[in-house]
Amino acid sequence: MISDMKDSNHKDSNKLQVTSNELRTKDKDSLLSSDPLLVTRHSLLVTDKGFTLLEVMISIAIIGGLLTTVIYTMNYHLGIAERHEFLTVGTLLAKDKISDMEKDQVKEEGVFPEPYGSYRFVTNINESSFPGLPEISVTVSNGKDKVKLTELIAGKKQYERQ
Repeated sequence: MISDMKDSNHKDSNKLQVTSNELRTKDKDSLLSSDPLLVTRHSLLVTDKGFTLLEVMISIAIIGGLLTTVIYTMNYHLGIAERHEFLTVGTLLAKDKISDMEKDQVKEEGVFPEPYGSYRFVTNINESSFPGLPEISVTVSNGKDKVKLTELIAGKKQYERQ
């Protein structure tokens, strides 16, 4: 009896192999209509091509989450870069204005020439806590941020013109 089962299983597997080869080359509908058992086995062999709606929705959700993170990160880092640019340019402009004030100590307010037209400056001359050493300061701003540089001038007499 065991040998009969082996033979019948062997015959079925041969039939399946022949059938799968025939399915590749011959008319599938005529083969499937001849044997109902083949319909069941054939459905196991056929794979659906494409993605389900659920798979597409999950992939879109993942891509959306990634894009949100990338856009937020880019915005954050661009803000940092903008602030660093202001600190660099503002500090250089303030140093230049302080060097002008060392030569000619004048309180003034104004706007830097182009290409730095968005940068404003205010200069001040004050007495420092050290007698005989005037303190000059320059504040540079662009509307959002400010840079202030202060320097003590030794050996210069303070003049004030307005």
